[in-house]
Amino acid sequence: MTRNTPIRTAVLVGATALALLTSACSDGGSDDSGKPSPGASSANSPGSKAASGTPKPDALKGPAWTGSPLPGLADKPVWSIKRGSGYGDSNGWSSHLDTLQVVGNTIVVDHLNADTSKSGSGSPQSVPHRVEFRDAATGDVLATVHANGDLTVETWQGKPALVVRERKTIPASGLTPERKVRVVTAYDERGQKLRSVELSLDDQKFEENVEDGWVLRVGERAEDQRNLWARPVDQPDFGPPALTCKAGSSGCEIGISPDFGHEDSFALGTAFLTEHDEAADVDHLVAYDAKTGQRRWSSATIQPPQGVPTLEQIRDKGRRAKLLGTVGDKLLIGWPTYAQTGLLDPDEMVLALHDPVTGAVTTPGTGPVVDPDKLRVTRSPDGKLLFVASGSGSDARSQAWELATGRILWRQGEGERPAVVASVVNGAAYADVSGSLDDNGRDAGETVVLDALTKDVILPKGPKGDGVPLVAANGYAVVADEKGIWAFGPKPVG
Repeated sequence: MTRNTPIRTAVLVGATALALLTSACSDGGSDDSGKPSPGASSANSPGSKAASGTPKPDALKGPAWTGSPLPGLADKPVWSIKRGSGYGDSNGWSSHLDTLQVVGNTIVVDHLNADTSKSGSGSPQSVPHRVEFRDAATGDVLATVHANGDLTVETWQGKPALVVRERKTIPASGLTPERKVRVVTAYDERGQKLRSVELSLDDQKFEENVEDGWVLRVGERAEDQRNLWARPVDQPDFGPPALTCKAGSSGCEIGISPDFGHEDSFALGTAFLTEHDEAADVDHLVAYDAKTGQRRWSSATIQPPQGVPTLEQIRDKGRRAKLLGTVGDKLLIGWPTYAQTGLLDPDEMVLALHDPVTGAVTTPGTGPVVDPDKLRVTRSPDGKLLFVASGSGSDARSQAWELATGRILWRQGEGERPAVVASVVNGAAYADVSGSLDDNGRDAGETVVLDALTKDVILPKGPKGDGVPLVAANGYAVVADEKGIWAFGPKPVG
């Protein structure tokens, strides 16, 4: 299960490990016009009910719930289904349970097909997926999509989507030679296909990727320079380069591992470059319009957040600001603090949210102070709170940041067990205290459940693993074990 609320668009921060470029083909989604394809599985098909209201009787025929009440959720599930397993030992792999993800108000159930022995493939990643888009509130199957490759929840032009990436070889035909391509396909929360983009693997001059519904291209040019082009997926041709930079510099790179703390060149329709200010001996973050290449702002021209040194106070070479990711439609930027000597401290940064077009700070006050290279962020589904954990292992400490006011609602003290918030469910924060949480918020070995606003302990021993709720935008959530998947309605804490 992938934990709630991705913190960023595809490339920068949010879903992780996007290096595998794969794709999907829908047997019941839609064509590029957005109309359902013939035979599509839909909530409006005969015998099906609309995607709201009381669940259908057959949606409640899964296993009975025998667990304890979960903070933030109703005592009884609203629907349940059996949890299946995909490929088996006959293919040389151990059985694989259905996996769960959330796209908006939809629960995505990924079934790995059981008939993969015919394919002769040698790895689970080439196994066909049968993906069900289920309404979180009712359990209705809104659409079913068949896909090959790697599936991730990302944003597509600002909205949540399931994005599938695949490598393909298109056979020769007539005088047309064989060619290798990458295909990137996006589906909205109802399982309707938004767009499919084909990228060439044969052109060695360029490297291409798709991020947030934009096609990015990087290529070499004369005088040891590189260009970065960007275009929306519905625009057929590239315009002028958004960036031109020296080869080996921090710009003009296409990021494919969007963990917090990693640098990238693109987010929210904005291209980024680091430029050195000779006079101040400081490296500045500079933002450009990705479509036109027009310069928008830099860390030298915008007002920094409170608690950050001015340019006049900086006495040593360093980095002025660092792009860490996105939160909704805002950029998350880290600003180095400084010691009394005036030296920049790259291991201690003040967080702030910024408008991508103007660069203006949108969070009042002074944000959390963190180590940017050991940063984990979880956003509440309503977008009002960020739970920020900095440090690793026994040094990890969390704090709750209220974005509208800029207040730090609470932070962990030195004497407390390190806790990393994995999921926020209607006012309940499920926090891992085992140190086993991975980058996708999975595999919590031991949890406590906290009041998200006060840090008060609601449940000293919470669920672990797939028992930690995966919450949709409307507050409904699912949990799972080896036998079943259960969905619960919201029951806010407090």
